[in-house]
Amino acid sequence: MNSLKIEIELPGDLIAALNIPEGDVAERVKEWAVLGMFREGQVSAGMAAEILGMSSIGFLDLLKRRMFP
Repeated sequence: MNSLKIEIELPGDLIAALNIPEGDVAERVKEWAVLGMFREGQVSAGMAAEILGMSSIGFLDLLKRRMFP
C-alpha cells in the first residue's frame, strides 16, 4: 500500500486537552481518520484494520473501545 506523509499543526492546548503522550498523537490522528472513513462507509472494516496494521478482530475491539455502535 502506498502512503503519503503529511504534516499538520495543532495548537498546544488541543494536544494538552487530548491527554495523550505527544509521541502518540500521529498514530491517534491516523486512527481518527480511519474511524471517520469507516463511519462514513468509505472503507470496510477489513480495509480499516489493514490501514491501522491490526487484525479484523483487533479493529472490532477498537470500535468497542471507541464506543462505535
